[in-house]
Amino acid sequence: MEERRVYRTNKFQDYFKHAVIQELSIENVQIEGEVLDPNGDVLPLDWSLKINGLLIGLKDSNDETLALGLMKIYFEEKKRLRIATPLGDISGIKSIQLSSLKVILLYEDNIYP
Repeated sequence: MEERRVYRTNKFQDYFKHAVIQELSIENVQIEGEVLDPNGDVLPLDWSLKINGLLIGLKDSNDETLALGLMKIYFEEKKRLRIATPLGDISGIKSIQLSSLKVILLYEDNIYP
């Protein structure tokens, strides 16, 4: 089990090594999926959007995944989500697929403000 965790962590670090922080308006973005707590209970959406490091899928209007992202900060009053993603142009994002996986990158304090 430990070997799988290390492998997965290394793959996420490789994937996100060129990620940049971007702000996405979620006013017209569909949010799909649910976030489960460790007991398997569904978290309310407003709680889910506030989980720093939550892995999300960034999808276009054809339901194709453009890239993965990590949620950083949710600005509830502005309906804006700050995300870390290697995707350069986020204008094509039409939906966000939530997951229940929180990713902590070892080097993120040095890269992300």
